[in-house]
Amino acid sequence: MEREELLYRIEYSYNFELMFSKITWRIDKLISLTLLILGSVVFSGVQGTFWYGLAVAVLSAIQMTYQYAKASEHSSTQSKAYMKLLNLESRYSDEELLDKFVEIEDSDHKPWLLLSDLAIVRTNIRKGYDPESDPQLPWNIKIIGWFAGDCPHR
Repeated sequence: MEREELLYRIEYSYNFELMFSKITWRIDKLISLTLLILGSVVFSGVQGTFWYGLAVAVLSAIQMTYQYAKASEHSSTQSKAYMKLLNLESRYSDEELLDKFVEIEDSDHKPWLLLSDLAIVRTNIRKGYDPESDPQLPWNIKIIGWFAGDCPHR
């Protein structure tokens, strides 16, 4: 693998992990805010408290099962490791750089493929590549990108 290709993969991984960290953090905060609002509605005497209570139980189960806050923290740590590797890449030979990259990559979570094209576009922009190499982003992926804190456009 050529050094430039490896640097592209590191940059892509950095962008991907950063977006994943932001989107999972925002999902966790959105669920927490909704739980606070629904929890207060249950005690306010509003009709249909059973449904509000059910919503609280379901959202709590989702939050405990998927642990978005934990995933966000892990991805944030991963993105910092990739950025550190990018900043210090000149200190490493090609083999050492590949070894460091594989070491960091081994700790990655299973990715959400929804963020893949967004990370490619962001990486192409940061690397200065032509827009022709960018994948087309449909409107729903652009909304997800906006929610992930990075809807790249040229």
